[in-house]
Amino acid sequence: MMGEQISNNLKASLFDLTYIIENFKRKQIMDMLCLRIRKTLEASRVVFYMYNKWQLEQQMTYYSCTYPITGTENFSLPTFIKYYKEKQPISMLNTSCPVLIEQKGCSNFLLKFKCQENCYGFIVISFDKEKVLTMKDLEQSRIVIEQFLCILYTNRHHKTLQDRNHLMFQLSTRLHSVHRTEEVLEKIYDTIQILYPSFTYNLLLSQEFDYCDVPIKLIEYSKETSLSPGLISFMNNKLQIDQKPELNETNIYSPLSGKQGVYGVLHVTIPLMIQLLDEEIEFIQNFTNMAGRAIERTTLYQSSNQLVSNLQTINNASQELNTNLELHDITKIVQKHILNSTFAEENAVVLFHEESSSGYEILKGSTNYFTSIEGHEFAQFVKKKLLANPRPCLTGDFHSNNIQIPFKSLMMIPMSSSENVYGAIIIAHRSAYYFNFEKYKFVQSIVQHASLAFYNSILKEKLKQIAITDYLTNLYSRNHLDKIIKQQLKAGDYGAFILFDVDDFKQINDTYGHYIGDKVLIQVANIIKSEMNSGEIAARWGGEEFAIYLPHYELKLATEKANTIRKKVLNKTKPQVSLSCGVSIWTNQQEESVEDLFIRADEALYEAKTSGKNKVVKKVYIPAN
Repeated sequence: MMGEQISNNLKASLFDLTYIIENFKRKQIMDMLCLRIRKTLEASRVVFYMYNKWQLEQQMTYYSCTYPITGTENFSLPTFIKYYKEKQPISMLNTSCPVLIEQKGCSNFLLKFKCQENCYGFIVISFDKEKVLTMKDLEQSRIVIEQFLCILYTNRHHKTLQDRNHLMFQLSTRLHSVHRTEEVLEKIYDTIQILYPSFTYNLLLSQEFDYCDVPIKLIEYSKETSLSPGLISFMNNKLQIDQKPELNETNIYSPLSGKQGVYGVLHVTIPLMIQLLDEEIEFIQNFTNMAGRAIERTTLYQSSNQLVSNLQTINNASQELNTNLELHDITKIVQKHILNSTFAEENAVVLFHEESSSGYEILKGSTNYFTSIEGHEFAQFVKKKLLANPRPCLTGDFHSNNIQIPFKSLMMIPMSSSENVYGAIIIAHRSAYYFNFEKYKFVQSIVQHASLAFYNSILKEKLKQIAITDYLTNLYSRNHLDKIIKQQLKAGDYGAFILFDVDDFKQINDTYGHYIGDKVLIQVANIIKSEMNSGEIAARWGGEEFAIYLPHYELKLATEKANTIRKKVLNKTKPQVSLSCGVSIWTNQQEESVEDLFIRADEALYEAKTSGKNKVVKKVYIPAN
């Protein structure tokens, strides 16, 4: 009767405790449980040693009717589990226990309990020697306590699930109002820290995000990269668990996946060696799937906004480029739109043509680096690369044995007509992997529109050049020379005009034929061009006559220039020809017209021809009386 009464009293006391479970925290309930067990069983001490597999944050928990609890420091989880399996449901506690939990001078009993599959442990009950219950009484008490713990476990488990699901619902609601991926990552990180505050987290992503406080590590893969659990999770879209006994930690890698792809991996580091429950794995997967869908939504939203912005930029650029512009104007427009969108450090527009000595021209408006020797070497390198393989190039880790440049991220996009590649746009940044693929496609679109504008401008320039250029010698036409000299007479201070005539040119045609005669004229024209400096203009005057205008030349220097050309023609033409030259000058002190300047040069030329040829005659201005 004594044992049955104790059991009934314990049932009544614990049954009354079930009504207030929800009003107190777990530790408070367990402390009250210890006190009621001690009072009902008239024990001197009650201590619980519990392991809850569902509570990932901790290994074991201890509760007692009196604190502090001593002798638990070395009671590791593996030791606890081994000891649990070896013990009977009720046993006397003795010194074979690996932890000093017995109370000296008392009878100490060890009662095993188990709540479902996830929570189990011991109750140590100590009695004064004269107040010891029978084994039957202890077994009935153990069953009553275990039933209460099952109720407590179920209640707490459901409450935890309810709280966790509520937190998930709140997160899902907040994420639907977020439009920036960085903010999504921050909310995900804050929430997972609330759920598991003692763990460490990293987000393994394929790209970095600016102004984001979340710990992000880049996923990098190459042939040399080993397949880490995080990379496997990312590639296979499957949760991976990696235990490291040497570090006493468990690592979880759960993919952040949406409907269209995997956007990263949540890496959770648990500072314990534990076996995860299926329901815990399922929760983590559900959490990361929700996070992945939110990342996907904001990524698509930002991409669509960026696409609209890019289309607007391309449309605006196209409208600007479709106007009748010069090359430098087109370069400014291209530079403006590309630099504003890519935030590149260096940018250049390079035209390929054989007319220049280098075979290319870096247009004005390109950034300062391309005015340096290194910049010109880089432009030459790009020219050779694109002419050999005219395909656009994007790289985030540039290196070459042929050239050393300070840039890692490069875009080299050719400009082509229906016939061939005629130029390139170069965009560079020193940081590795600075330009993403979306920026690359955007720049390609800009370049496609710019290519047509550049080509039309080049054709327009060529047409202008044709209009003012002699078709045979590629010297300027007489009309263009007339125009330049008239402008000089209005705006300049002084200058010189020289007329050249190929001596006995009819004899060349009669002897060798007109084809060779034309070759001779081309040779003479090339010699004259080779002596022209910046601002000096050479023209074909007509037939076998040539003319040059030399701004800011006095009579002596002009005569020396004429003699230099005359001597080169005599020594370098084949068949050999000579020149007769007439020189005239003007100053802004003279009151005369362009025609007067021409007449004096023509008179000097006539005098050279009639006085023996192959000579230079000069004619000065003589003011009227």
